[in-house]
Amino acid sequence: MEATGSDSKPEKYYFPSWERFPTRTLSGIGLMNADDYRRKAQHFLTLARQMSLPADRTVLIAMAAFWLERAEEAERDKRTVQQQPEKEPEREGS
Repeated sequence: MEATGSDSKPEKYYFPSWERFPTRTLSGIGLMNADDYRRKAQHFLTLARQMSLPADRTVLIAMAAFWLERAEEAERDKRTVQQQPEKEPEREGS
């Protein structure tokens, strides 16, 4: 990002719509788990290392951060579900 003048604004980055990224496993069955999200983040970090332009690296690192956040959310959700006590089945006629 080079400034062309004292009043120039920094370049804006295009972030693709996150809804367009697949949220299912390669087999198409079930939602991704935290490890899947981490693998996706690692993929973007690997791509970022291969980029020669700093702007490209920045976008790919931001995408990796997005997937790491999803991994953290998945871990929190998993812990929350595991901590919830099981409900006893309701008895008929009660």
